[in-house]
Amino acid sequence: MNDYVDFMKEYTESGSPASMLTEYLALMEDYSEYINSIDEYDPDEMSVADAQYYLEVTTRVSEKLLEVAE
Repeated sequence: MNDYVDFMKEYTESGSPASMLTEYLALMEDYSEYINSIDEYDPDEMSVADAQYYLEVTTRVSEKLLEVAE
């Protein structure tokens, strides 16, 4: 998500150039992989430590994405 946020900041500052489309598509592929991996986790199957780590990671990602939310 760090790469995505950095990209979105650059995209916004540069006036949304079409030349950035390839990079955007690659980032969307990474995002899709992240979402699929997160969706694979079953909260009912997690240990307390795993659930805590899951919450920490998803919170960090959400906070990072808020940097570029409008």
